[in-house]
Amino acid sequence: MLFAYWSHDIGGHMPGKIEPELYTRWVQYGIYSPVFRTHATKDAEAERRIWAYADPYSGVMKQAVQTRYERVPYIYTENRKGVDNGLSLCRPLYHEWPQAKEAYTAPGQYLFGSRMIVAPVTQSADPATGLAAVSVWLPPGEWIDTATDQSLDGDSRVSRSYLLAEIPVFVRPGAVIPGQFGARRLNDRSYSNLLVDTWPGGEDTYLLYEDDGISQGYLTGKEAWIVLSKGEEKNLQTVEIKLAGGSYKGMLFKKSLELRIHASPPPSLVYVGRRALSWSYRLGREGWTYDGNTATVIVRLPLIDISKGVRIRVQRQSKPSAIYGLAGLFRRLDLVRSYVNLCGSLEPLHEEQSLPVRLAQTGFRISRHPERFQEELAALKQELERLSAVLAAMEEKSLELGGGWMKPEYLSRARAVWDCTQRGFRNTLVSL
Repeated sequence: MLFAYWSHDIGGHMPGKIEPELYTRWVQYGIYSPVFRTHATKDAEAERRIWAYADPYSGVMKQAVQTRYERVPYIYTENRKGVDNGLSLCRPLYHEWPQAKEAYTAPGQYLFGSRMIVAPVTQSADPATGLAAVSVWLPPGEWIDTATDQSLDGDSRVSRSYLLAEIPVFVRPGAVIPGQFGARRLNDRSYSNLLVDTWPGGEDTYLLYEDDGISQGYLTGKEAWIVLSKGEEKNLQTVEIKLAGGSYKGMLFKKSLELRIHASPPPSLVYVGRRALSWSYRLGREGWTYDGNTATVIVRLPLIDISKGVRIRVQRQSKPSAIYGLAGLFRRLDLVRSYVNLCGSLEPLHEEQSLPVRLAQTGFRISRHPERFQEELAALKQELERLSAVLAAMEEKSLELGGGWMKPEYLSRARAVWDCTQRGFRNTLVSL
């Protein structure tokens, strides 16, 4: 049908007033499209400026646009591959799994390049929880939901629930995805700030493409390919970056690097070559840190020379070698905390009323003291067992007191979110 490289009018061409949640989800869908743009007719009510919306919508949309900028090297590479193999950046699942009947009955999801499956959120959020439902079919094999970092078994249809800031994108275990960080414009001829995202569970090699972005020099070999490879052996993960071959006028062989290792426990040591990097809570241009809220190891190097290559080794403390689902769990615990705070009680409703706050701050404590990771997870698992009872008792007490500033309905929402979380993150809770 030759209609693969397309764009859509994000917000609708003649919509009138645009509902904020719908517009936010539309923007999130747009960043995983070949061309990303907001567009509507000249109508005072058809607001297209993402910064003109109230939070949380504005902040979430800004985050989505940032993700689009980060993913440009991947998008550009996948489009370059399409020049040779004829495969579109966006394509249906039955292109890769033609024998699977389910691949023909999943029209709301698609492949985004060679490494991602996207299943946009098209349902409004449940008012009781703030979570939106998505039904997705995953092809055979294991997959990782990058929105929550949960590990999922394929060859089945699964029901998922997503917060406003979460976008359902699935990758294979061990995936390596290239990107760029800190970009404010897209007119650079070479990616000066290289970003590499990895997930646990296996090995992967990705060939990143560059050219001058202007001419047709690639037709005469004026192009470059960069190897991004990841290996795992016991508790050691290795990432290598080196030039595979080629060059062009204006190419930057020396780049800064940010490596993000998702769904990972904190490392004990991080090496670049034979040199150990230092840990820092507030990471500067060089070193490593650990984001406890997302279970992500972040490594930064101010300068690497891809013509010589660089090798980064990350030595984990101990098993487990992966922490699936912790990022999504902590976001939901923070939502529970916010609903408890919105209840507005002027007097204690329970002797453990601070429990939701303490649980939601687990990630922050881990970020400051990654060496206490196992200790924090053990405490988290023990305290989570009491959360349902504490929330139920608080709601009962708030209804008994009634009136005034108090809004017991927010405690009902907190309980609903936690009930949904216990069902959706059962494997994560068991593995803590």
